[in-house]
Amino acid sequence: MPILRPTINSYTDWTNPEYAIDGNESTSATVSTSSLDYRDKTLILDFDLSSITGTISTMKLCFKAKSGKNTITMRLDINGNSDNRITQKPNSNTSTLYTKDISNYISSLSTIKVTSFNISPSYNTLELFEIYIEYELKKYTVTFVDHDGTVLKEEQNVEYGSSVTAPSNPSREGYTF
Repeated sequence: MPILRPTINSYTDWTNPEYAIDGNESTSATVSTSSLDYRDKTLILDFDLSSITGTISTMKLCFKAKSGKNTITMRLDINGNSDNRITQKPNSNTSTLYTKDISNYISSLSTIKVTSFNISPSYNTLELFEIYIEYELKKYTVTFVDHDGTVLKEEQNVEYGSSVTAPSNPSREGYTF
């Protein structure tokens, strides 16, 4: 499946957010909360779907994260709207890849707001190692059929803009192919 990586729009108190979008799984963007400030820390990511040629049939949001303790929650709001929220509690001390189907937002996705929220007023960290969208283009079925309905070659499933392999030229008296 092709991958679409975001660009950073803005961030509050996140360290090295570019690490989360560079595709290098060994580095991370981090955000910390302290006993004095355990509220939201936001990272806004822009996604540009205009570069995709073809019709998208499915989309998954993929993100790899871990937390320092199990008291931190990750909120991912599609287009900054909490009505379109994905909530994930990352594993403590183990980076895990999470995937969520976001196919319902194919026509409207523009940003994802990533927010850390510590439910306990204590020190904690959230590490975001990677975030991207995996998508699949709609496939079309192509069948070559002779004048009398005879299938000339097995059906082929192709994505928009891809080529099919034509069968060898048929033969029929009085026709040149």
